[in-house]
Amino acid sequence: MAVEVVGSRYTCRTNYLIAAACLVFGLWFLRDGWFNKDFFQKYIHQDEVTGEIKYDWELQFNRTWAPIGCGIVMFYFVISAVRLKSKKIVADREGLIMSRGRKIAYKDIRQIDKRFFEQKGYFSLEYEQAGQTKNLKFDDRTWDGLGLLLDEIVKQTGAKSLAEAEGKPKENAPTAEDEHDETNKD
Repeated sequence: MAVEVVGSRYTCRTNYLIAAACLVFGLWFLRDGWFNKDFFQKYIHQDEVTGEIKYDWELQFNRTWAPIGCGIVMFYFVISAVRLKSKKIVADREGLIMSRGRKIAYKDIRQIDKRFFEQKGYFSLEYEQAGQTKNLKFDDRTWDGLGLLLDEIVKQTGAKSLAEAEGKPKENAPTAEDEHDETNKD
C-alpha cells in the first residue's frame, strides 16, 4: 500500500492570507498616494524660490515603494502557496518518491530520528545517496499526513525506537533503582 503525503493545507492557507493582507495594504498605500486628495494636499509643497512642486517622502513612499514592496511580498507568498500545493511524497514498497523525482530507497535509510515527532511535529531521516550521507527533515507544518508516512517508513525499514537502538530499557521495564527499592523493603 502506498502512502501519499501532500503539502500542508494550513501553511498554504496562511500564505494566501498573508498575500491577501499584502494586497489590501498595497492598495491602501496606492490609494493614499494617488487618489486621496487630503493626503495628497498634506504632503505636497511648492518651493517658494523656484516655484517647483516638491513631494514629501511620505507621499513618494505611498506612491511607489509601499505598493511595489507589498506586490513583491504578495507575489512571493502566492508562488509559495502554489508550489506547496503541488508538493507530495509517495512511500511505496521500494522507497520514498519526492515530488521533484528524487527517490530514496528504504535500504539507503541509515537512521530515523523520531524523538521530537510527538512533541514538536518533525522527524528526520539520514540516508546515503551516491556515497554521501544526507539528512532530510520532515515537518508537520509543511506536510499533511506525516504520521502515516513515518509509520510506513518504520514498517518498511524495520527501524527500532531510539531507546531500543541505544540499549536503554523500555519505559515499563523495571530499572536497577526499582530492584534496589524492593530489596530495602524487607
